[in-house]
Amino acid sequence: MAIGLPDVRSVSVRSIEDGQRQFLAALRNGDELSSRKLLTHLFVDGHNVAEMFDRIVAPACRSISEFSRHERMDVFQERMAYQVCLQALSEVKTMLPTPRLNAPVAIGADFDVGGYQMPSTAAQMCFSNFGWQADSLGCNLSFDSLYREVVERRPDAVWISLSNMNRPEKFARQINGFCKKVGSEVSVVISGVVLSPAIQNQLKPAACCNSFSQLAMLVPTLKKRS
Repeated sequence: MAIGLPDVRSVSVRSIEDGQRQFLAALRNGDELSSRKLLTHLFVDGHNVAEMFDRIVAPACRSISEFSRHERMDVFQERMAYQVCLQALSEVKTMLPTPRLNAPVAIGADFDVGGYQMPSTAAQMCFSNFGWQADSLGCNLSFDSLYREVVERRPDAVWISLSNMNRPEKFARQINGFCKKVGSEVSVVISGVVLSPAIQNQLKPAACCNSFSQLAMLVPTLKKRS
């Protein structure tokens, strides 16, 4: 095991479902070390980051949200669980490829009002896994703020991450306006939430990914701007 990474020799995962149960238990208990060990073990064992998000991290986070909504855990415990999750993901980040100096650049943000940055972190790691220079700008950004970053940094791609969508028609108008402003040289990707075919048809300039596995298949096809 590399220096700085947790010793995972004691970790045993019988199946993805077992891994999901273990990860959820670690989050509920605020057990940062166990969560770090588990994700590190899965990554070293050959599970790619998209699969880990779709089948381990996202289901666990949805369960945490449900526990909090039904008052089976208080708000402090919920926030602690998300913080533990982000720390575990940070561990996996250290094992992703180091981008080349001329690597394509992607920036993005989480537009969910929850503010826990999980979808944006997932998207960032999907890009990083393919050697991109990926930078998550955080959560609750406005489209104007994101556009200013595009003008300043001139990225090859922009991701917009969501956990939910309360007003899809308004969001579609905002996305289409944003795509028009950034131009065709910048790929715009929406991830983190399942979009209906009707909404996707309204988002023609942008690529919509209903899972992080779909995002992982899309990233290698994106073009670097001239």
